[in-house]
Amino acid sequence: MSDFRLRASLGSLSAAALLVFAPQAQAATTLKVGSGLTRNHDQIVVYFDHFHNPMNKANGPVKLNYLGGPEITPTAQLGPAVKRGILDLLVSPSSYYAGYVTEGRYIAISNKGHKELRANGIYDDLQKAWAKGINARIIAWPYWGGTEFHLYVIDKPALSKATGISLKGVKMRSVSLYTPFLKALGATPVTIAPPEVYTGLQRGVVAGVPWPEGAITKYGWQKIVKYKVEPGFWRSSTLVIMNLDKYNSLTKAERDYIDAAGVKLEDESGPAQRKIIDVDNAKVFKEGVQRVKLEGDYAKAYIKTIFGATWAAAKDDKKLTVPYATLRAKLYKE
Repeated sequence: MSDFRLRASLGSLSAAALLVFAPQAQAATTLKVGSGLTRNHDQIVVYFDHFHNPMNKANGPVKLNYLGGPEITPTAQLGPAVKRGILDLLVSPSSYYAGYVTEGRYIAISNKGHKELRANGIYDDLQKAWAKGINARIIAWPYWGGTEFHLYVIDKPALSKATGISLKGVKMRSVSLYTPFLKALGATPVTIAPPEVYTGLQRGVVAGVPWPEGAITKYGWQKIVKYKVEPGFWRSSTLVIMNLDKYNSLTKAERDYIDAAGVKLEDESGPAQRKIIDVDNAKVFKEGVQRVKLEGDYAKAYIKTIFGATWAAAKDDKKLTVPYATLRAKLYKE
């Protein structure tokens, strides 16, 4: 073989070797995602439109793989699933795993916007509680301005100068977070799961339900309840959280990428959800549900009763990681 042909052959082999051993472009890190609400729930629709799908379409360093909602991870297992890394990322009301993170029961009792909350240091405080309780980090607290809670009732409530309205003797569907203010309004709390509320309303097991605006028509409750009490109160407790070990294993670029997506979701989610809720409200009112719009001193007494009773319950909770005074001062404006 000539020197030229030998050099050419060795050159080809070297080029082939370089192709084999050259480092390949790093593939995006894929995160396993679950939700505590069904895929068609307003909040999950907004999550997909303003966090999940944009991240996947951007071809950035992180990809998201949605495994499913309550049908794959029952509510009671959400906390352990994140803690153990079965789910890398979870979007869910924090009340669903409040048995592991006590603060998750109370963050909805806030009337401050997401920008103010990020600025006043409460995120740093809450990160400690989520890390301790379920080995997780908060990525986003979305839906500010998009969701408020309201009471939906069968019978028109009586007015009360002391509490805004009186629900004396009225059986209301409840969870632990609702119970203090329902009792303060005179109601009898009854614990039943959301899928059972329609039948409960039909059969008189309950005569009303506190619920965040939206998805009322998906449950069909507007066919039975007759009144929606206003003004609204609280804010959504739904968070996007991430397994802390997984978060810490990411590169700085990956962490920055997902953190930025969380801030963007907070900015966009409220107005986006408001549009969906407005459509649902129009359907609710079209089917005959009427507003009970409290005004003046009645509205003030109503809001004061709801926030006051719930914060009073939080004060007695011995399991808080964030001191009560800090939690209240940073989440709530009198």
